[in-house]
Amino acid sequence: MSEKKIYFSVEGMTCTACSARIEKKLNRIEGIEARVNFATEKAVVSISDETKIQASEIIQLIENTGYKAREYLEDRTDEKTKSREKLETYLFIFSVILTLPLVFPMLLMVFNFHYHIPSYVQLLLATPVQFIVGYRFYKGAYSALRGFSANMDVLVALGTSTAYFLSLYTLLIHPGQHLYFEASASIITLVYLGKILEHGARKKTSSAIKELIELQPETALVRRDEEWKETSIREIQSGEVCQVRAGELIPVDGEVLKGESALEEASLTGESLPRSVRPGEKVYAGTKNLNASLEVKTISMGKDTALAKIIQTVETAIESRAPIQKLADKVSAFFVPTVVFISFCTFLVWWLITGNLELSIINAVAVLVISCPCALGLATPTAIVAGSGLGAKLGILIKDAATLEKMNRVDILAFDKTGTLTSGKTLIQSYELSSVEEESEFFTALCLENESNHPLAYAVRSFLKNRQISPPEIENLTTEAGKGIRGSIKGVDYYIGSAGFLKENGISVPTSIEATAFVGKKGRYLGCFQVSDELRPDAKKALEILRKLGIETLMLTGDKKEKAVLLAQELGIETFKAEVLPHEKREAILRLKKEGKVPGMIGDGINDGPALAEASLSFSLASGSGIAIETSDVSLLKNELLSVPRALLLSRAVIRKIKQNLFFAFIYNVIGIPLAALGFLNPMFAGAAMAMSSVSVVSNSLLLKRWKPGF
Repeated sequence: MSEKKIYFSVEGMTCTACSARIEKKLNRIEGIEARVNFATEKAVVSISDETKIQASEIIQLIENTGYKAREYLEDRTDEKTKSREKLETYLFIFSVILTLPLVFPMLLMVFNFHYHIPSYVQLLLATPVQFIVGYRFYKGAYSALRGFSANMDVLVALGTSTAYFLSLYTLLIHPGQHLYFEASASIITLVYLGKILEHGARKKTSSAIKELIELQPETALVRRDEEWKETSIREIQSGEVCQVRAGELIPVDGEVLKGESALEEASLTGESLPRSVRPGEKVYAGTKNLNASLEVKTISMGKDTALAKIIQTVETAIESRAPIQKLADKVSAFFVPTVVFISFCTFLVWWLITGNLELSIINAVAVLVISCPCALGLATPTAIVAGSGLGAKLGILIKDAATLEKMNRVDILAFDKTGTLTSGKTLIQSYELSSVEEESEFFTALCLENESNHPLAYAVRSFLKNRQISPPEIENLTTEAGKGIRGSIKGVDYYIGSAGFLKENGISVPTSIEATAFVGKKGRYLGCFQVSDELRPDAKKALEILRKLGIETLMLTGDKKEKAVLLAQELGIETFKAEVLPHEKREAILRLKKEGKVPGMIGDGINDGPALAEASLSFSLASGSGIAIETSDVSLLKNELLSVPRALLLSRAVIRKIKQNLFFAFIYNVIGIPLAALGFLNPMFAGAAMAMSSVSVVSNSLLLKRWKPGF
C-alpha cells in the first residue's frame, strides 16, 4: 500500500508527554501513522492513499489537542518562528526585571543586611510574572489536563500557583507573616530561562539539517529565449541549461555541457579534496563551483536531487525512535502523576509531623518544581539528532535511530570482494614475454586496447600510461565477443585474447602457461599478462581498525578460490568463502545469525542485495548499485572503506551519549525529589535545578558535534 508523508511544525510542546499525547490522538485515525519529535518540534504523518484526509484537518486535530501546528516547508526564513523567539526573549527580560527586586533582599541577607519589600509591592511585582509570563505554563497544563494527561506545565503551574496563592492568602488574612512571592516569580523566571536555553541548544543539535538545506540556492541563471534569466529553482524544468559561475553553488543535479572546473563536494560526500569536472560528467546540487563558469543541463531538481534525498534520510533518522528510548518513554508516561502523588504525600507527612501548614506547602512545592520529565524525554532524541547530523557531514547516511543502536552491537562484518574491498577496476599484475627482444612489439600490441571497450581495456590503458607509451594509429580494429580483439598498426596485424583466439589466427601459444590474456602478431607469439583487481587504497587500514575494535571480518566472493586466497592473505582476513552465488551469500549470513552473532554486510552490487537484506546491519558504498543502496541501513557517500569503522565509532559515541543523558536524567530526579521531600531544598533553588537539568542533557548531546573518529 502506497502512502504520502506530510511534515508539520508543532508549537507549544513543553515535554515528551505533549508529543506522546499528539501522537496518540493522530494515531487513533485509521490509515494514519504519526511520529512527533519533541526535540525537533516536528511531526511527520504518513497517510495511506485510501485515507482521505487533508493537511488542514491534521492541523485542526493538533490544535484541538491544545497546540499550534503548520505544514513544515524547508525554507530558511521562518518569520513566525523568529517572531515567537523574539517575544519569548522580551517576556523573559520583563520577568527578570520584575523578579530581581523580589530576590534581591535574599541576596542581601548573605551579607547580614536585612531589607523587606512592602508586601503589596511584592504582590504588584509577582502578579504579572505569575499570569503574563507564566501564561504558557497555565495554557500547557490546561491542554494536558483536558486531554486526561499531565506534563511539565502541570508541575510548574501547580507549584507556582500554590506558592503565589499561599502568599496572597497570608497577605490578606495574616498580614505581617513571611510571603513566598519571590519563590513563585523566581521559579517561573528560571524555568522560562531554562526553556529558552533548551530551545537554543536543541536548534544547534539539528543545525546539520539547516546547513544542508542552505546548500540549495534559491535562484539560478537559466537559458531561456537565448538569454540567461535569473529563475527560482522551483521553476526550473528538466532539460533546461543553468549557468553556474565560479564561487556559486550548483542549483540542480545535472550534466556538464560546457566548461571545466573543480567542485568542492565536502558538504555532500564528506570528501575534502575538490573534484575536477568536464563536459559529460555529472554534478550535484549543493556542491560549490570553485574555478570557472560551467553550463549544466538539468537532470533532477528540487526534491529529486541527491542533496534533497540526503536531507530526507537525515530527517527520517531524526524522526525515528531508538529502542533504548522505550525505557524513558515508559517512565515519562506516569512520571508527572507520580510526582504529584509524592508532593501530596510530602505535604501530608510534614503537616502531620510539624503542624506547620506553610512549611508543609513549601516542601510540597519544592517536590513539584524539582522534578523534570523533560530531561528524560530529551536524553535520546537530542543525541540522535546530533549524531545523525554529524554522520551526514562525514558522508555517513544512517537510515534510522534503530540502525545507530544496531551498529553498536555488530560483532562480525562480511565484505563482498569486487567493488568493495577492490575498486572494481583491473590492473595488469604481471606480464611474461616470449623473449626480451619482443618487449617493444608486445607494448605496441597492447595499444589495441586504447580504442577498445574490451573488459581488459582499463587495465591495459593504465599499464601503458604508467610507462608513458603513446598509442600509434590503429586500423581495422575488430572485437570478437568472448575471444579477443585484432587490429593493424603500421600494416602489421596484432592480436590480444584467449589462447584459443590466437590459435584460430595461426599463432602457436605455449600450453603450459596460464594467463588472463595472450598477445601476438601475425604468425608469432609475443607474450601474456595477468590481470587482478585493484585493491582499495584504504582497505588494509580499514580492516586493521575493525580488528582493533574487536570486530571479526569475513570475505564473501564469487571469484575463484586462488584469487580469494591471495587477497585474504594481503588484507589479513582469516575467514573467507569463494565461488559463492548470491543466495549462498545470504545463507552465510543466516548461519552467522544462528551462531548467535550480529552480522553486518558491506556490498555494492545487485548480487549482494539478498545478503544485505538478511544482515542485521548493511552498508553500501556510493559507487554501488541502486539496489545495494536502497537495501542498506547505512550509505557511505565518501566511497571509501574507512567510512565503515568511522560509522561504527560514531554509533558507539551516540549510544554512549544517550546512556550518559539517561543516567543524568534519572539520577537528577532520584536524588532531587527525596531532597525536596525532606525539606533540604528551597523552591527557588529547586526551580533553578529543574531548569538546568534539561539544558545539561541537551548540552551534553551537543558535545557530539566535537566528536572525531581519530583517524
